[in-house]
Amino acid sequence: MPEIAIILVGCGRYDGTNVFEATATAVAVEKHGYEPKFYSFDMVQKSVIDHLTASEVQEERNMLAESWRLAVGCVKDVKELEVESVAGVVIPGGQGIIRNMTTIEELQVDENMKALLEKIHANSVPLGLTSHSAILPAMALSDKGVKVT
Repeated sequence: MPEIAIILVGCGRYDGTNVFEATATAVAVEKHGYEPKFYSFDMVQKSVIDHLTASEVQEERNMLAESWRLAVGCVKDVKELEVESVAGVVIPGGQGIIRNMTTIEELQVDENMKALLEKIHANSVPLGLTSHSAILPAMALSDKGVKVT
């Protein structure tokens, strides 16, 4: 069964991947005959949000470890993703994608995410994006003439 890589940045709509978007993505991937494979970044989140109060708390959480809360099965480090061997890549949204993977004020994408997006683009791998994640290739690949539609 061909695989679709789903990229997570933790768990929770405020400081990680939106649970609904990730779940809907995995269900849709399976419905269309693909096997979802989950990946995340082995990095500390830039901030942690208490989802009850929507306020920042002073904790340290790792995106890869937090992604295990969300995904069924093994979540691998994104460094293990062989982009050329998957049928596509999907990055679900959530405010955490902006918090953890950009400096939105400077329109910069985290170097690890940028490297992933450049590899996806260089290998002409289909890329799906939902909500907040749609800004990532627009920021990271603008110098390559990529247009987000």
